[in-house]
Amino acid sequence: MPADFELRHATLVTGTASPELSLDGPQSKGSGAATGAAKGGGMGFLIGGLACMGTGPLAPLCLATLVPAGLGIGALSGAAVGSITSESAEHIGVKRQLLAAELTRWMVRQPLAEQVQQKLQAAGSSPALSIEAAALPSSQRWQLNVALTELATIGNGPGVPFALQASATLEMARPGQPQPLFVKHYQATSANRMTTADWGANTALPLRTALDGLTQVLVAQMVNDLAGTAAHP
Repeated sequence: MPADFELRHATLVTGTASPELSLDGPQSKGSGAATGAAKGGGMGFLIGGLACMGTGPLAPLCLATLVPAGLGIGALSGAAVGSITSESAEHIGVKRQLLAAELTRWMVRQPLAEQVQQKLQAAGSSPALSIEAAALPSSQRWQLNVALTELATIGNGPGVPFALQASATLEMARPGQPQPLFVKHYQATSANRMTTADWGANTALPLRTALDGLTQVLVAQMVNDLAGTAAHP
């Protein structure tokens, strides 16, 4: 962090950009099959080529006949595996709709800046929240921008349980300056892995509980860094 940063001269604000929603893995069975075919075809080429290495002078003829067959077999098997392990477009849509709706409510229900403010107050070292540090020239003031940047799923496939991962950033800037002087990224991952149906059960109570828990972890990480600067100016 900047050597001259002082928490008591800082204003804490919430980032205005909406967080990105990232779903892990192929977006449909079609794309999964295409990916599997590409991987399978490459393996078929490798196997066919190795088989022809021992044919000596007949290697060109072997490569002309066996390798294309190996490519076809590899591509077919790869496509089958890719299709089986990929989620359907319909299932992807259901997952995205569930997470997007709860993400919107989460942003209103659990603003990061307000929670960071509350925790800093409890620790006895709190900046102003959305209020300029009074009577200080801009060269001495700091602006802390707290933002939730991404909600991602970890794990994909038909009926496969997945975890949730939330990412956030903390930026330190001088008011009126376009670029922050310090940026730190934070991440938190849910302890539970559930299917889409399980996350959405009981009007999405498990999902809301997990998102609130992720917020608490992110807030604790930020407060730990900021409270440390207040203790050691």
